[in-house]
Amino acid sequence: MTRIDPDLLKESFIKASLHLERNHKVLNNLNVFPVPDGDTGSNMSSSLKAAVSGLEKENPLTLPDIARIFCEELNRNSRGNSGFILARFFAGFFDVSAGNEAITTKDLREGFSQGSFLVNTSLFSPTEGTMITIIAAMTEYMSTVDATDVRELFRGALETARAALENTPRDLPILAQAGVIDSGALGFIVLFEGFLAALTGIEPQAEIEADYRFPPQAGTPDSSPEEAGFRFCTELLVRLEKDIPDGELRDFLKERGNSIALVAEGELLKLHIHTNDPEDLEQYLSAYGRIEKTKIEDMQDQVNLFNKKAEATDNAVLVCIPGSGFAEIFRNLGAEYSVSYDEKLPSARELGEQLQQINNDHIIIITNNKNIIPAAIMARDECDKAVSILPTETVSAGIAAMYGFSENDTIAENARNMQDCLEFVQSFSLFKSTMDTRFGDVDIVRGNFFTISGGKILAVGKSSDQVLKKSFSGYDLSMTGNISLFKGSRFDESSLPDLKQFLLEQNSTLEIEEFYGGQYREELIVSLE
Repeated sequence: MTRIDPDLLKESFIKASLHLERNHKVLNNLNVFPVPDGDTGSNMSSSLKAAVSGLEKENPLTLPDIARIFCEELNRNSRGNSGFILARFFAGFFDVSAGNEAITTKDLREGFSQGSFLVNTSLFSPTEGTMITIIAAMTEYMSTVDATDVRELFRGALETARAALENTPRDLPILAQAGVIDSGALGFIVLFEGFLAALTGIEPQAEIEADYRFPPQAGTPDSSPEEAGFRFCTELLVRLEKDIPDGELRDFLKERGNSIALVAEGELLKLHIHTNDPEDLEQYLSAYGRIEKTKIEDMQDQVNLFNKKAEATDNAVLVCIPGSGFAEIFRNLGAEYSVSYDEKLPSARELGEQLQQINNDHIIIITNNKNIIPAAIMARDECDKAVSILPTETVSAGIAAMYGFSENDTIAENARNMQDCLEFVQSFSLFKSTMDTRFGDVDIVRGNFFTISGGKILAVGKSSDQVLKKSFSGYDLSMTGNISLFKGSRFDESSLPDLKQFLLEQNSTLEIEEFYGGQYREELIVSLE
């Protein structure tokens, strides 16, 4: 099979979506923490299913039709980081072949290369040990193997991807601590194994969760990817005047950075890399050709997503909330518009539809969840209005930020004031475990309660009261003025009177407030101000 024609391509995407949907619960269960979290599997499956539904509805006959509809629907409906990465990958993939009559092995090689490049250049902090590692492994295999059968090329690439999957806990220490492989990485493999099934007629087996669990490694990861990573996001466009010896460039780059993506287009070489020494790269590559374009960004400055160019003073806030109860809480603070979500994160389409309904000159999106940030970026980029993003990772941070908001301040003033307010809040969340597991040196039994702050477990126990009291002991309550308790949809309130008494014994001047948040995942969200 030397090519994939449009009808077979459509059938391949349908098979890929079905296989991903069949295994999405396994992907969800491989999340780092054992909480009722419809995260990676649900978000990835929902994103792909929307794109495939677009193909089925329109019944396209040509490859350009498929490329246009598939990418448009995937962009609009992407949810979470996994959906965002899929949307970016296929946007790059179809850049190569969108105008062709069919997809050849050459198109697959170049498409994966372009897709990998676009994924790396679109993410704030591409992290090794995740989906990008699998994409890179498949891309490198395809670029080095001279296969003429598309099925053979895919089989080899997926075997390479499976080998890379086993190494994800080494690349990302938090996975080793949890005793799992990366669920997004597995999801990308599952997708393309479903895709290959349409080419071969051989149905892939359903995944077994236990195959991807292993004894957790005790200890705490040395640092987060952001702390351990390289500082400068560097992109170079080089017009080569002589060949670089085989393998030499990749070895050189791997010694000097990560998040590497290479695209070769004839004499042009496009490079993306995170490094601490961009000038060293420029000097090396200038020996082989002429550098035509350079883009170097300090990633420490990329967190601010406010639209600095606009000076509008007619501002509105669109806030993402994990439960319906937060709508009134934010409305009382000046955020009139909200998007509520439960087990599925809001898509770029849903955020975009909300943006279009707001008539203010400038709109600030408060994400309250790091996995919503990609969808917010896509919605902003598709919107014809001035939109800024405050990338808060918890709803407590979002509430704190609202104390610095004024609808009549300029964007610059709101950006400064809202971000300053984030310094005055700490938070942790109470969960109830849905499975027996072990995270590092901590055992968590199904039905037990545990608290998390900043990705770290604070306490584990049989009763929520016991766990909450132990968690509060890690904070200096003498320096705390207010504690807000945001109750989830399944939270048992019977322990709250005793908990309040315990807190007042630590600091009699504390103001303790209860709110109904209605959140799906967390039993209780605690904010300390």
